Amino acid sequence: MVDKYKFENGKFVLHSQSSVYPNTPGYSNETTSKEAAKSINPHPIISKIISELESWGETGCTCDEIEQKLGLAHQTASARLRELSMKQHIVDSGIKRKTRSGRNAIVWVLK
Repeated sequence: MVDKYKFENGKFVLHSQSSVYPNTPGYSNETTSKEAAKSINPHPIISKIISELESWGETGCTCDEIEQKLGLAHQTASARLRELSMKQHIVDSGIKRKTRSGRNAIVWVLK
């Protein structure tokens, strides 16, 4: 595990990589963004997404399909999928499916 310094409240503070995105909700330097990130307990959402991916099996699902099925905002679903991808819990299946807007989207599957 690599440690790094982060500038907060006018000074550098040591942060362990385990407390850095994707291991915790991400935020920019904006105070409200940081407060919002700290207020999120992503585990229930991630658990729901993993359960949804399990139910789709090898067929996998797109972010758009997860949004529709779980009633999530795009920003929430895509951020949690990115976390799962960065942690190598899910992978791009190599398949694309159309979203509600008609655009191609990655089909995610559990690793």
